[in-house]
Amino acid sequence: MTVGETGQKRGEVRGHSDTANSVPLADVAREMARLWRRHHLTYDQTKHVVEAARKELKLTPPRQRQRTVERLDRGEIDALIDAAYRQSPVRPAGEDTVLYRRAGE
Repeated sequence: MTVGETGQKRGEVRGHSDTANSVPLADVAREMARLWRRHHLTYDQTKHVVEAARKELKLTPPRQRQRTVERLDRGEIDALIDAAYRQSPVRPAGEDTVLYRRAGE
């Protein structure tokens, strides 16, 4: 865990490296903060700067993120609900939510 300027501990984010190709990302963030401070950028301005930098570097988001959870398709959902009904005559608490959501589709 790292301690930020506010003194709060920040946990590690799964699937993300804490180093760039050559230096730790904390160093890159520190350099960016110095630049933004020197130019007195507001929150909204920093957002536009990041977007412009990504455009200049021709960076695009990955097609599928590694942390994305694979969802069940319609057939798998039906099979899961049917199996839950066969296994227990009393409906599990979470199943009500699933059924109500399904009914709204």
